[in-house]
This record gives sequence, structure tokens and C-alpha cells, in this order.
Amino acid sequence: ALHLVNADTGFEQMAFIPREILDKQPRALKPGTTGSLLATSQVAPTPTAFGVDAPWAAYAEYTTSSGKIKANLMYAYGGLRLGGNSFYGLNLTDRNTPKMEFSINPAVTGFARLGQAWGKPVVTRVRYNDQIRAVVIVSGGYDADYEKLDKDRSATTDVKGNAIYMLDAKTGELLLSVGKTATEVPSVGGSSTLLNANIKYSVVSRVKTLDRDADGLTDHLYFADLGGQLSRVDLQNAPKTTK
Repeated sequence: ALHLVNADTGFEQMAFIPREILDKQPRALKPGTTGSLLATSQVAPTPTAFGVDAPWAAYAEYTTSSGKIKANLMYAYGGLRLGGNSFYGLNLTDRNTPKMEFSINPAVTGFARLGQAWGKPVVTRVRYNDQIRAVVIVSGGYDADYEKLDKDRSATTDVKGNAIYMLDAKTGELLLSVGKTATEVPSVGGSSTLLNANIKYSVVSRVKTLDRDADGLTDHLYFADLGGQLSRVDLQNAPKTTK
């Protein structure tokens, strides 16, 4: 589970257990099912089902009134790492009634390349369609096929996680996909896609953002993959001009 703990008292205020974690536990704990969650060709078959195993990130917007600081909005974002191929956005603005704002997985249109989210998500701001938007950057993740002894992991091998995604931080709307082909990372709604045939390997680590001109908006994204490649994405944050 993911736990929300009161910083003053130490008492738990919320525990978030994704449905897919609950679905896996009975199989993991059933006698005689050793290795049931992993392919037989993997290195170390185990009956253990992992839970919320990845690093998460928080995002908040504050206001000051009568000398007091108040969070008008509080979100948490993260995946499951070895727990599964999903990513979640939780709305924690009201600690007494938290809710899951959005979730993505490979079955959702536009996210077929999503693997196990290992890298910590990054929350930043960009100009999108001439509006300043808070966004969360998600790396494509890890593919468990790397653990198989008989898996050919050459440059032509089809592995998941070879993409990065930019989502609206409040709604989860897909704004930008970066990947190998339009088939792998198709445009969804009004989202944009950046394609490069060299993005063949899983992007496991955190995406690095850079605000080059100190205007509060991210200008560059840097990410590495398991093929040893380093990639850069340039973002255009200049406002549109009108006559």
C-alpha cells in the first residue's frame, strides 16, 4: 500500500492499495504456485507479489491568508515498480476524502509502451497551447523480459518502456508522447508526439528537466535508456504572437 501519515501525530490517514495488487495476492500466496507470477525462463522464480514498490512524487499549490499558508491543491503521483505496469494520480487535497484522480496502464489508448514505472515522476510547468500547465513527466519504465535468460535483447528486440509521457498534473490528460514510432506512441486527442527510431530500449530512470532561462518553465527533458543512450527533448515555451 501507499500510506499517507499525519506529520504531527504519526497516525495513518490513508492507505491506497491498487486493485491489481489485490488481484495478484491470492495467486502469490496459494500453496504450490511458486513462480506463478514469473515466466519459467526468468532468473529467480518467486511466489512473492510486489506491492507499491516505486518512488512517488507530490505536488501542491498554496495560498496565504491572514498569515496562514493553506494548500489549495495536493496531488501524489507514482507507479508500482515490480508491482505492475500502472501509474496513478491521487488527489489528496482533502485528507479526509482522498480520491484517485486518474490511472494509466498499457491497456489505455496511447500508453501501450508503458512498462513497470521505476523512475520517480517529475512535476514541472510548461507552456502548452499557449497556456501555462502543471505537468507530470513519466518515464516508460522497465520490461520484465530483461530478466529472461533466453531473451534476445538486441537493438531489434521489442521491449516495453521505450517511451516517456507528459501528462496534465491535475487531470492525467496525455499532452506529449516521445517514442520510436507512431504505432507505438500514437497521438491521443490533441496530444503531440515526438518520434525517433533510436528509442528502442526501456527508459527506466527519472527524466531530468532543465529550465534554461529561469522563467519557471521547463525547456529541456533529458533521459537515458538501457541501451546506454542519452536523449534530449527541446520544448518551445515562447508565447504565441498576435498581429
